[in-house]
Amino acid sequence: MRLERGAEKLSKIMGRVTGTDMTAQCGAGAAGGIGFGAMTFLRAKARSGIETMLDMYSFQKHAQNADIIITGEGRLDSQSFMGKVVGGVVGAAGDKPVCVFCGSHDAPPLPKGVEAVSISEETDEKYAMEHAAECLQKAADRYFESLKAKGSFI
Repeated sequence: MRLERGAEKLSKIMGRVTGTDMTAQCGAGAAGGIGFGAMTFLRAKARSGIETMLDMYSFQKHAQNADIIITGEGRLDSQSFMGKVVGGVVGAAGDKPVCVFCGSHDAPPLPKGVEAVSISEETDEKYAMEHAAECLQKAADRYFESLKAKGSFI
């Protein structure tokens, strides 16, 4: 409570000094208020992490030459497509098919062109968590064998 009041007081002082109020800006409270300070004093712009990473790694350039986009998520659920990496990758993939390798899958109907492959499909979640590399390898082998059998992408 005391820290909160102090932060409110500091933001009012900073607003008077700089003539800006960044308290309501998305990202202002992230990482202990670093975003607030950067936006106030450095005129920084807040961006989502996934947007930054997609740009940093030239996702669009690489994706245009890909047959399929592969990404991952610990637990694929309804929140996975709301501001998380998977949602950002699916959104940036355009019309490219996307395969999401995940620990478990509890999502509503997936967006068009998105397929989920759970590494715990042939075992229980506890085992999959303790042996993630092994389970991921088996799930990937099954998935790519199925694509090969269908004559897709390979």
